[in-house]
Order: sequence, then structure tokens, then C-alpha cells
Amino acid sequence: MKSSENKIYELLNKTKIDEDNYEAVDLSEFEEEKLMQNFQQSIKSEINSESLATNQTYTGDVQNNKSFNGKKQSKKTKLAVALAKVDKILDSEDVNIKIIDIVMDDSSITMNTLFDISGMAIDDTDDIEILSINKMKVILNGNETSIGVASGKDIWLDENVLNNIRTYSLKDKLEIKNDNNLKVIIEELDCIIDGKYSAIEYNKEFELNASKEELTGGGVQSSIDIVIPSEIGEFTIKNVVFQPLMQRIEIEKISSEKPEDLNLVVFVKTKDGKAEFFEHSCESSNGIDSMVLLYDDENSDLSIEELSEVKELDLELYVKNRKSETEIEYKKISEKQNIKLK
Repeated sequence: MKSSENKIYELLNKTKIDEDNYEAVDLSEFEEEKLMQNFQQSIKSEINSESLATNQTYTGDVQNNKSFNGKKQSKKTKLAVALAKVDKILDSEDVNIKIIDIVMDDSSITMNTLFDISGMAIDDTDDIEILSINKMKVILNGNETSIGVASGKDIWLDENVLNNIRTYSLKDKLEIKNDNNLKVIIEELDCIIDGKYSAIEYNKEFELNASKEELTGGGVQSSIDIVIPSEIGEFTIKNVVFQPLMQRIEIEKISSEKPEDLNLVVFVKTKDGKAEFFEHSCESSNGIDSMVLLYDDENSDLSIEELSEVKELDLELYVKNRKSETEIEYKKISEKQNIKLK
């Protein structure tokens, strides 16, 4: 998948666009390499050890029962949690989807899925720039909402199978109870092949019953709304989510008159170590920049398991500047802020 996918994907979540109206995002060789390293490390730790290692085999007609063996497991991913295992295959003429597992909080849903495209007439998967869920309804205990923007990671497991982990924001908050019934209807997929966009109608659904612990993954989901002053304006820490499938910090900032490419970095420190979160996406709406920062396993001492148990942390904001091909400068822009998680 191309490194510019995530920026385009944020736009596609909101509207149908004419690609010709948008400039292609060019990254340096170093930036592409860094993005790929972060991506591969997260995929290795989150998918292979926790999901594919325990859900290795397709069933039914999907990919001829091909088995996917996890690569070397990361020592940072031994999670003592029971995820909401779905293990459900949705059959379609073009794309078969296997939903492996799900975690939720009241304002988002994260899904670990496999896309089997063997039914699509595509000669080279390198031509596929985007293949992802665009429209989806989420019904929890009878209360229905739809998805908004998304952030996440993808990796091709072979020429026909794409592993996709995405967190989708929910347009309305949903209350998670001790015992829950969840119904998900995947209505439409986004697909860009060799620069040509198409929407694939899907309209497949699955349902499961899960406890609160299974549905939330037993991790940390905390709405904070803490304002942090900085050298370049005020940032509001909105949400901290440390779940087994996705670790992210959501931050808002009043948009500048002149658009900025901040390359924001957040350092989280606890008594057990530190973790780095890098800016993954930024969406501007109504004068507000909404940023999603993702956990960087490669540059962190804190494991996913340790993050899932954090009750209190110190947080600092930095911007990352590349000074040369071999040197990166971190500039601190805020004082340390102590945050107690709910």
C-alpha cells in the first residue's frame, strides 16, 4: 500500500471526491522508510502475535483454507485480556472479509479484518492504493449509529490477502453495558485501483454477544479534555485510548490561518518507562485541527500491556524536524503535564 493512503483515506470517509482536485503527497525516501518501519512494527506486534497467531486459518471458501502463520512475536505483546473474538467470514463476489476481533469504547470501534480479493480481476496488488470500509452501521444494544473518520494500519499477507486494523470514530456515543449485543453492517467499501476510485456495495452484517471486558479489551479508554499551553498555541488532549488492537491519543488545536505541517510527537512517561506517539493523521473542520497520534513500538520502552494498565502519566509535546538524512531533531514545545486517567 502506498504511504499517502492514510491522508487520502481521511477525505474518503467524509465524501466522494474527484482525485484530480487534490495534490499528491510526496514524501522523502527517509519519511517513507520511517512510516514503513512504524507500520511494520505495529503490524508485527498487534496482528501476528495477538490475532493471526490464534486465528490462523480461513474457513469455507475464503482463500482455499490458506493458513497464515504469525512471524516472530514481539516480546511487548503478551496481553492478559480476552478480546471480543468474532471469527466471522462475510462472503461476496468481489471481496470476502473475515472479521477476526473487535474492541470498542463509547465513541469508536476498532476492527481487525482480513480482505480476500481473489474474486477481483487484478493483475498486480501494487495497483491497489486503497481497499477499506467506507460506510458501516454499528448497533449496540439496540442503539444505532454510523462511522466517521478512521485511522489504522494495513499489510499485505500475500498477493490476495490484506490485513487491515482500523479505528472508526462513531458519530454518536454508545453505552457499553456489562452484557452487550453488537450488530455491525458493512454497507460499502472504498477502492482505488491505479488512481481510479470506485465504491463497492457490500451490505453484509455480523452479530455477537460480548461482556464489557471483552468488548473494551480491558484496556484504558479515557476522555480527558485537558488544555496544554505550548509555544505554538493551545492543544487539547481529548482522549487517551490504550487498547489491545490500537493505542492512540486524540488531540485538538485551533487551526492556524496558514496550514501547518507540525509533525507532532507526544511522549508519555510513567514510573515504568516512556512511550512515543507519532502524528498519524490530521483532519481540519470548523476551525479545529483534530489529530490522531499512534503508539510507536520501535521507540518506546512501555509495552502495550503496561500501557493498558496505566492510571497516571506525564505527557509532553514535541515537534519533530528532520535536519539531515541521518539526523532528527525533537523540539520540546510544552511543559510536562500530569494526567490522571479515569
